[in-house]
Amino acid sequence: MILNEEGVYRLYDLQGDYVQFSLGTDAGEVGITDARIHDDGLVVVTGSLQLLEVKGWEGGKPLTLANPSESCSTPFTGSQSTG
Repeated sequence: MILNEEGVYRLYDLQGDYVQFSLGTDAGEVGITDARIHDDGLVVVTGSLQLLEVKGWEGGKPLTLANPSESCSTPFTGSQSTG
């Protein structure tokens, strides 16, 4: 499996043949900054900090998991008080 920063990924078989899929135009415009590949698909972080998941390897439509810029109004500072 190869993923480029424009959100295009290829799945290769053992003979070197591949099928190509895209994470969509939005991912292509803002770019991919990080990705994690697992047995049943992949999760990517876009340049706009959006989390996208592709379930399975059939080229399904990416599912938006979270958009931190919309769901968090207070930035995390790394410290918290307990008391």
